[in-house]
Amino acid sequence: MALYSQSEYDALKAAYLELVQGVQVVQVSIGGKFVRYREAQIPAVERMLNIMAKDLGLVTSRAYAKPKGRFY
Repeated sequence: MALYSQSEYDALKAAYLELVQGVQVVQVSIGGKFVRYREAQIPAVERMLNIMAKDLGLVTSRAYAKPKGRFY
């Protein structure tokens, strides 16, 4: 079961786009609570978008494999 809903993800993505375009402060509802983000918090919004996308199954987790042998 996902912690976040698709509508919350869409609202945060729209807020992110507004911040990138120069809006000073945006407000979104996540988990029944209102959260305000400022222009300086763009990296935090990006991290939250990534967390929500992974939770909703919109992207897959990265898999890092170690090489098994030498490369020639």
